[in-house]
Amino acid sequence: MAWGKNDTYNKEFILLGLTNVPYVQNILFVIFLISYLAILLANALLILATVMDRSLHTPMYFFLINLSFVDICYSTSIIPRMLKDLLSAKKTISFEECAAQMYISLVLGMTQCFILAIMAYDRYIAICFPLHYTTIIAATTCIKIATAAWICGFLFPIVLVTLAWTLATYIKPGSESSSDIDKHFAIFYGIVTPLLNPLVYTLRNKEVKSALKLNWLKQQKIDHMTVPHKS
Repeated sequence: MAWGKNDTYNKEFILLGLTNVPYVQNILFVIFLISYLAILLANALLILATVMDRSLHTPMYFFLINLSFVDICYSTSIIPRMLKDLLSAKKTISFEECAAQMYISLVLGMTQCFILAIMAYDRYIAICFPLHYTTIIAATTCIKIATAAWICGFLFPIVLVTLAWTLATYIKPGSESSSDIDKHFAIFYGIVTPLLNPLVYTLRNKEVKSALKLNWLKQQKIDHMTVPHKS
């Protein structure tokens, strides 16, 4: 990013982007668009399968629904703007919009970290204390823990921004290679991670596959029953 030239108080950032080569920008646009649609589809399928199948109404899948929702929101807060800038001649963003996007990204990123920690704790209880699992991880407990994860996700970025700004000022080298590393990390965390999460955690799971197949068969049966027969 770079500062806009005009106006001391009302400033905007110039987005340098990944590349200035037009045809590469078009290729990146197609790749990111396909990735974004895949993220929406994979996570939406997971949420749909979990909600519609009662056998998946367990604490683990409840937390996975939260994780999928976070992934959808996180990608939506970044990728659409990225797609717009890839095709736009004027690549600028206002200070207010940049601050809002940064805060939203941090909120969702922190919430994702808390949910992943909760999922690890859930598996720890299930493996080490199987007889007491339903008592420790009750339905009300799941709701309280998930709510706490979201609340903490909204509060922690304020502290995180202060610490990150201090560290970036005194520790981080201001080199071009460091800027490239930041870009690659942002792409990986904003696109690759939300795309892999549903694949790693659920879509390779036999229970989820069975639920998706069962729901598809039910829908096909309903569609067949509603189609008027020719006399």
